[in-house]
Order: sequence, then structure tokens, then C-alpha cells
Amino acid sequence: MAHPGRILTDLHGRTPGLHVASFATRSTDLAAVAAATKLRLAGISIRDTGAAVAVVTFRNGIADTAPIVAVAELAADTDKNLMFGDGLDCPLGIFMEVAAGDVEGAIYYIDAT
Repeated sequence: MAHPGRILTDLHGRTPGLHVASFATRSTDLAAVAAATKLRLAGISIRDTGAAVAVVTFRNGIADTAPIVAVAELAADTDKNLMFGDGLDCPLGIFMEVAAGDVEGAIYYIDAT
């Protein structure tokens, strides 16, 4: 049985198939993870590195027109960590759209293919 807000682990406390895509400070969009049949967005850890509010949208796909799966808004010079339990389905890839501000951080994903 899945537990909301918790990523499933094996008997040793590891999460099989958990990967991370880190990114340096950027104010532009990023096609972060290529499409995979069983790709899931597991979480994000982002920090606003500028003096303005940052708005970041995560999408299931490889373009800014793909369906939205998560949105994070950060006040200037703050950070946000979000974990999505068993993960959010993103078989078309994971695209990070930076609508405003400058951000850096990491995208956590599960590729069970």
C-alpha cells in the first residue's frame, strides 16, 4: 500500500530507480529529463537566486505547451523542497519552465523502465 507524501523504498532504505537532474542558476526553460514510459516526477528542490519572485512550472513533456504537473512560486532569495509521494506520471518527459526570476536546484525523478 502506498503512503501519501512518502517515496517507496526497498528493505535497505534506498529508492530503486531514483535519479537527480541538477541545474545551475538559470532564468530560461530547461528540458530536464527525456521521455520514458514509466517516468515519474518524484520531487523538486529549488532556490530563488535573484532579487525578484520566481515562478517555475513543471510539465509532462518537452515544451512549454505540455500539460502542467506542478508549479512553484518562490519569494526572493528563498527555497522550496517538494516531494510527490509515489511520483507524478511524466511519460512524455519533464520540462521546467522558468516564467520569472532566477533559480537553481534539482529535479528528482523515478525511471522504472
